[in-house]
Amino acid sequence: MDKAAFRTKYFPWVVMAACCLYMAGGIGIGTNCTGVFMRPVADSLGVGIGSMSLYGIVLNLVNAALAPWVGRAFGRIDIRKLMTVGTILIGGAFLLLSMSTNLLFIYAGGALVGAGVSMGTFMAITIIINNWFIKNNGLVMGITMSTSSLVGIIANPTVNYVIERFGWRIAYAGMGVLILLTLPLIWCFISMYPEQKGARAWGSEELHEEGGAYASQTGDAPVSIDMRSPALISILVFVFMLPFANSHAGYFQNVALSCGFSAALGASMISASLAGEFIGKLGIGWLTDRFGVNRALAMVMTMGGLGLAGLFFLEGSPAWYPLACALIYGPMQAVGTIGYPQIIRQNFGARYYPLIYPYMSIAGTISSSLASPAYGYIYDLSGSFMPTFAIALFGLALSMAMLAVCVKTSHKK
Repeated sequence: MDKAAFRTKYFPWVVMAACCLYMAGGIGIGTNCTGVFMRPVADSLGVGIGSMSLYGIVLNLVNAALAPWVGRAFGRIDIRKLMTVGTILIGGAFLLLSMSTNLLFIYAGGALVGAGVSMGTFMAITIIINNWFIKNNGLVMGITMSTSSLVGIIANPTVNYVIERFGWRIAYAGMGVLILLTLPLIWCFISMYPEQKGARAWGSEELHEEGGAYASQTGDAPVSIDMRSPALISILVFVFMLPFANSHAGYFQNVALSCGFSAALGASMISASLAGEFIGKLGIGWLTDRFGVNRALAMVMTMGGLGLAGLFFLEGSPAWYPLACALIYGPMQAVGTIGYPQIIRQNFGARYYPLIYPYMSIAGTISSSLASPAYGYIYDLSGSFMPTFAIALFGLALSMAMLAVCVKTSHKK
């Protein structure tokens, strides 16, 4: 097979590999490793963990605020330009954080990372994958998004070692440089449309043989959507309630300690939940291709519910039991990254993605900003995580009901 034939037929897989490497830098390193900086930076600056945790809230709020504009910009501005700006903002933010002398630097860094994530990561990569892959879309999306979780599992202890050996400023600067090194991937291998690289979307030949038509995700995107649509309202409620179900992973160390286990086992629970999230990203993609996203998410969320229910019985259990609960709980955390794009694609049509996803992002951000601190306060007041487990199960049940309403009322166009 000559070079031209390879580019025409198999270049989508080169694009996928480039997207995986890009996600590894932008998300796997850029956002999944922030937790290991909390204590050393707080101690160095003489501030509390609570003050440092506002970094994440600033990041999420800026990301959500920019999402509607970015969603519309993808149809008007070359996606590579937006991704370039986003990558520079994330990498530059970590270089700024390496020079922090007070909380203002920390919050400014969080705002820059939030802006960069909005422009250059999840939304952009989802649009690219949907345009390049008609066949095996769910599996490819799962593999691509799971890269960030896999790298996060490996990078966290590595970054922690760098912090202990060389200090947190060197670690921040090193992360910034690594993120900036992903810039060549954007211009050498990535494009919004296959035609820009002289290639075809994977599966387009089969679709053509079957007499179907293929439209790019943004090329014929509508300019507006009915915000009163029952399907849209139900899916926004689904997104708002889901963080109440999957916001416990960050508390697993405290959950373990409150039930008489060691801090080391609690840390292992966090790792187990990350491993479950990695499996979930791959699993949701594979199940979506086989059964459709609605059934796939129902399966994964039911599994997450079993993991949550198991947390009620931690006290007096053997050491393997909390690890198993965390592992079973973990895949549910992948719903936001893999499930949301596929929900839009299946229930509304891929061309609505740039319009709908920003509002889902806003709903999820607001809910996450409420759920996680609320669980901490509930524990402080009650001395137990049991009430939070009950709230999480209720949120999970309601979110699954809202997904069912969306399926019944949506009319894919």
